[in-house]
Amino acid sequence: MTIIFIFFISLLILTHPTTTTTTIRHSTTDTPPIPDLIQQACKATSYQQLFESSLTQYPNKTPIQIIQSALTVSYNTLLEAQSMAQQILDSSTTNLNRITAAKNCIEHLNNSGYRILTTRV
Repeated sequence: MTIIFIFFISLLILTHPTTTTTTIRHSTTDTPPIPDLIQQACKATSYQQLFESSLTQYPNKTPIQIIQSALTVSYNTLLEAQSMAQQILDSSTTNLNRITAAKNCIEHLNNSGYRILTTRV
């Protein structure tokens, strides 16, 4: 899932013109404007607003910087998920189904973490 997200962001960013204009969204809250490149990159995601708010926390001026930020956000979130899965595993001393599910989850998260780390630009 993470690799698919990164692939779509890469495609969108690399096909987008490299102008650094900013589009201002009108909303009822006082949020800073979101640059066009970030908006374009986040259109491919299921949670567009979440990714926009995550990526605007980084100094993204080029498509490569947006990709690097997306990888950083994904990896940081993955570390949090690994911690949660480890807590589930540690607290599941007698439930074999929970133990198996937590171990599978940790294994998949480790694989995803490896892919993110080897994908870094």
